[in-house]
Amino acid sequence: MNTNLPDNHKPFPEVSLKLIGKNKWETLEPIPFSIVSPFYKSGYVPSGFNTDMASIPRLFWSVLPTYGKYAKSAIIHDYALKILSRNKADMIFKTSLKRDNVRPLVITVLYLGVRLRTKYLKLKNSL
Repeated sequence: MNTNLPDNHKPFPEVSLKLIGKNKWETLEPIPFSIVSPFYKSGYVPSGFNTDMASIPRLFWSVLPTYGKYAKSAIIHDYALKILSRNKADMIFKTSLKRDNVRPLVITVLYLGVRLRTKYLKLKNSL
């Protein structure tokens, strides 16, 4: 996101993004990641990758917006979903949130959200 605001006032201070549609963003540069636990995985989210950031229902946006300190983790999670199993991608998300010093309560809420979505998708696909 190209703005002239100081870093602490930008919605995505650690990543460069371009808005490309309603709730759709594109990375403007590679985003490195390295996760050691519970398994080792490292790499880059490529430049030009499309993301919806954190898929948080609109009802909760005033308390937990779709961006914030967890923006980088949300992008890494979206990318991990493309290359790994959903379970591994969710673990990478949780580990990345911890690494980015997101508050424990926020980590719990976001992680439970992605796990509930995983369970919902499994149930939906089994019907």
